[in-house]
Amino acid sequence: MKGFVLIAILSVLFLISCAALDNVPPTIQTLRFSKIPQNAGEPIVIEVIAVDQSGISRIDVYNGEEKIYTTTRTGEISFPAPYGTVSLRVVVIDKNGNSSSRTLSPFKTEDVKAPNVKIDYTPKGVVPGETISVIVTASDAESGVRKMGLRVNGSEVTLENGKYSLLASPGVYELVAYAIDNAGNQATEEETITVSAPGDTSGPTIEFVGLPKKLQPNSQVNILMNISDESGILSVTFDDGIETTYRPSSATTEITWSITRNVGSQNPYSFVVTAEDSKGNSSQVTETINIGENLPPSVLIDVDNPAPVEGEDVVISLEATDDSKVVQALLYIDNSPVRTFTSEPYTYTWQAVKGLHKIKAIATDDSGEQTEAYYTINVGVQDTEPPSIYFSSPYGVTVEESYTFYAFVTDNVQVDSVSFSFSGPENIGPIEANAVGGGIYSISETFNATGTYTVNVVARDTSGNSSAQQGQFPVDEAYIVKAPKIKEFSFSPSAVNQGETIHFKVVADDDLALSRCDFYINDVKCASAEPTVGTFEWDWTATVLGSHEIKVVVFDTEGFSDSATGTVNVLAERPIAQI
Repeated sequence: MKGFVLIAILSVLFLISCAALDNVPPTIQTLRFSKIPQNAGEPIVIEVIAVDQSGISRIDVYNGEEKIYTTTRTGEISFPAPYGTVSLRVVVIDKNGNSSSRTLSPFKTEDVKAPNVKIDYTPKGVVPGETISVIVTASDAESGVRKMGLRVNGSEVTLENGKYSLLASPGVYELVAYAIDNAGNQATEEETITVSAPGDTSGPTIEFVGLPKKLQPNSQVNILMNISDESGILSVTFDDGIETTYRPSSATTEITWSITRNVGSQNPYSFVVTAEDSKGNSSQVTETINIGENLPPSVLIDVDNPAPVEGEDVVISLEATDDSKVVQALLYIDNSPVRTFTSEPYTYTWQAVKGLHKIKAIATDDSGEQTEAYYTINVGVQDTEPPSIYFSSPYGVTVEESYTFYAFVTDNVQVDSVSFSFSGPENIGPIEANAVGGGIYSISETFNATGTYTVNVVARDTSGNSSAQQGQFPVDEAYIVKAPKIKEFSFSPSAVNQGETIHFKVVADDDLALSRCDFYINDVKCASAEPTVGTFEWDWTATVLGSHEIKVVVFDTEGFSDSATGTVNVLAERPIAQI
């Protein structure tokens, strides 16, 4: 028994001595990604499995030469993703200081979050002659802050270590602090300072936060009010036929009060808010909310530099409006989301990259309705491609009756104008067409003389390129249409990446009834649709790169038909992530 114990002790001492003499680095058996994030700040998850005879001391993770994470355990580990190109090197260190390292495939992250910017000032309740000290701070955990600034009443001022001072005079100071991160995201915060002259004789200030413009009948509304006064607020009264009064428990210079009401069905819904301060000064504000059915929002895209050179900053601005309230605006560049806005201003600074780039905006209102807008920007590419016109002449037009002509026009950059001119028994035009939306342009014209007319449609783009298309049609007394007539053929978008969907829409009419519409891609019939109130629709998923000829054929119940053609372009392959 004693001999057995002695052998065990000697074995342990042998192992300890081996560990002490260990100069063999750890073995990294497994190193792989479990999760690769798209955006900076989101978690990277990697699996690290390593063994060593003396035991693992720690694991260090480097991005390039910078150590970004340390842990003492193996298996799956998680840490926030840096911004930009991420090249990870994992170093495993044993308890004797020996180390082994391996690298992972690099990948890129985007920064879609706006920076955090804060503004503060002292003293509060400033009086004339005092010095106002303003402090601006900004941070961005993803790509870092590139620029921070302050505007006072619309004018840029110079910050020194994030601070600015001014001597207070009677009046109002509108302070706007802003920050731009290295990915171009921008954020602002505003503050208003009111400096009252001695002897306060003005009533409290009443402001409404997020008051909707329009609501559905009999819906509930939460009305949020900010009331402020330098002398202290005594009471606030809300009156929409039912009077409610709020009195602060103690004198205060600023309160936030919310009240919930049913707006009923009468248009508009009106209410009056009256506020009184501790000196007896009062103010009153009347507001209204329109009551009715919801309409979808509208959205427009504008750029401050429509023809930039590579490397220049381009400020992209969205104008999103709604009969009620816009709750979100999404901005895409080349089908990749770059910014989600939940409040104005809807601006984004983009650094121009050579090529033709498609900008898309989607606005959503408080009822979930959405509207899209598109804009193409050309960075250093000479545009020589003219617009494409898709126009079909009418079979006949009745004399002295108004007729609406439609043309579908697309361009690789941007359509500038579309015009119609007519020659024959009467010479009319050129007439500038109205943009209906979705690439459709139209005019309405009345012809006072019978005979055969020639119509000439001319389209011009923003680069000065132009194209034209002609057609002929008769004008007669009570002209009878036997075949169906395609009034509108549109598809959006006209240029997509592989795997994206194109929506086709055909509007037609007939003297009797429409039967069906056949859809062809490169002369191969792909679908057939029945009409819904004279409209045929179909969605096609683009799977093959290149240019594709589109043809639609509309049939009526008598077997007569009409057709129209177009071209779509599939530009790029579906991206494939590699690890």
